Amino acid sequence: MDGKYLKEKRGDLIISLGKEEETELSESSMGAVSDDTIDALWEKVITQFKKGLLKGAYVVTPNGNSRYNPGHWYTQGAKDAYEKGVRIKPLAG
Repeated sequence: MDGKYLKEKRGDLIISLGKEEETELSESSMGAVSDDTIDALWEKVITQFKKGLLKGAYVVTPNGNSRYNPGHWYTQGAKDAYEKGVRIKPLAG
């Protein structure tokens, strides 16, 4: 998504679903764009959705460095896929 699109969508809830393939799963994202605080409804939706997620994961950079990210959220399905050998691809590619 480019900056112009996001600017036009200020105040909207934006959900970007990652692509799922046999050997690779791209990350998804959800959030709202705002100049200050986000709409209370979107905050409630995001909070409720997060209750069904797992938290904390090791993140590996392209050069092989690894570190624990306690703020990384993911689904049980993503964890199951990873444990079966599916590569998890970050938003940035």
